[in-house]
Amino acid sequence: MQLQRLKRNQIDIAQYYGKLRSYVCEPKTYEQFVQLNRLRDSAERLRDANIKIGHTLKNDTSALLRCARMLKVHLKNFDSFREDTLIYLRMVKSHRIEDV
Repeated sequence: MQLQRLKRNQIDIAQYYGKLRSYVCEPKTYEQFVQLNRLRDSAERLRDANIKIGHTLKNDTSALLRCARMLKVHLKNFDSFREDTLIYLRMVKSHRIEDV
């Protein structure tokens, strides 16, 4: 169950990271530039943590209990990243509409 959630998160992280790297998300202001870099860094950290937790769970059957707290924190961080990314995407798109 946890491994499935991690796999799904990995896919979501890759999709959000792809969106953040697309031309649609080009920052228009310094604040957006800083926020975009923060989100990209978060995506990379989440991706790496996701891989590490998944690897640990796959290779160590006793790791489930030890990883439970780490997994809970990781999933909370992912939810926060997802929300921040969606807010940023809406903000950038609204700036594009105003520029037209």
